[in-house]
Amino acid sequence: MAGEPRFFTRNYIDMESIITSEIGAEATHPRLFDRDRELQFAGIQTTDLPQVNIIARFQSGGLDVARTVDSVVLLNHNLKNYTVEHSNDGVGYTVVATIVGDTSTDRYIAFAAVSAKYMRLATTAVQTSGQKRKIGELLVMEKLFEFGADKGPAAIAFAPVPVGTFTRTADLGIIVNQFRWAGNRVERFKARLGFTLLEKSDYDSLRALVRRGQITLQLEPVERPEEFFRGTVTPASAPSAYTSLFKGNGYNLELEFEED
Repeated sequence: MAGEPRFFTRNYIDMESIITSEIGAEATHPRLFDRDRELQFAGIQTTDLPQVNIIARFQSGGLDVARTVDSVVLLNHNLKNYTVEHSNDGVGYTVVATIVGDTSTDRYIAFAAVSAKYMRLATTAVQTSGQKRKIGELLVMEKLFEFGADKGPAAIAFAPVPVGTFTRTADLGIIVNQFRWAGNRVERFKARLGFTLLEKSDYDSLRALVRRGQITLQLEPVERPEEFFRGTVTPASAPSAYTSLFKGNGYNLELEFEED
C-alpha cells in the first residue's frame, strides 16, 4: 500500500470544458465538477440503454487543448459497467480502463498516462436496473506525486473553515452570515502538512508541487477515499532544512494547503 496523501493536477473537467452526453441532462452537466458530491449529474432515462456516453472536451481560452491524464475519479455514482476512453479528434476513442460489476459508491481509476483532448465515459449498465445514471463528481487528472509504502507526513493539521462574514453588534453579539462555498458546503478545507527526514527525491517532488501552486489533494486515500480537495499549496512559514540525526538524515518541509 502506498503512503498518504496523493497529489494531483487540478480537475481538467471545469467551466471551460465542453461536456456532452446522450441522456438529455445538459442542465446538470456542471454538477460533474461543482465540488459537491451530493448534488448529482443525472440522466432522464429510467431504463438501461445499450451504451450512454459522457464526453468532456478540454478547452482553454475557447481552444481545444491536450491534457496529460492518468487518473479518473467517480464520486457518489451508481454505474456498474463502463469504460474510460480518450481521443484527440473526438471520433476515434481508445479504451484505457474497463470496469465491470462495480458496486462501489466512489471509484478511483488509475491507468498509463495519455495525452488527450477528449475523455469519454461509456456506460452500459447501472448498479440497479432501471435507475437513472448518476454521478456526483467526475475528476480527470494527472497524478503528480504519491509516497511509497509506509511514508507520508509526520504531522497533519487540518480543519474545515467557515466561509462568511462576521458582524459585531452594539451589544457585543456577533451576526454570522455563511456563504455557500461549493454546492451545499459552507466551509472550505485548509491543512498544514509537516514532513521530516525526507529523501532527496521526495523532497524535490514536494518542492515541485509548490512551484505548480494549484493542485488537487487527496489527503487520506485509505481512510477517506471520497475526499478530494482542489486548491493551492505553498511552503509554510517554517523554512525547509536538511537535518542530520542519529535516526537518519533527510530534509524537513512544511506545506500549507487551502481550497480556492
